[in-house]
Amino acid sequence: MPFIRKRPLIILNREEKSYLQELSRSRTETAQRVERSKIILLYSEGAVVVVSHLE
Repeated sequence: MPFIRKRPLIILNREEKSYLQELSRSRTETAQRVERSKIILLYSEGAVVVVSHLE
């Protein structure tokens, strides 16, 4: 069976996308914010994002 999204696709405007792209390349921002911005960008492009952290 095909994968069915449970969450709606995120639609970003130019300003939001630009901000997240800038944030995702930042070397001064916290790693958590950089990672989260990359995840949001991938998800907005339709990628299936699976994130798991074992702490």
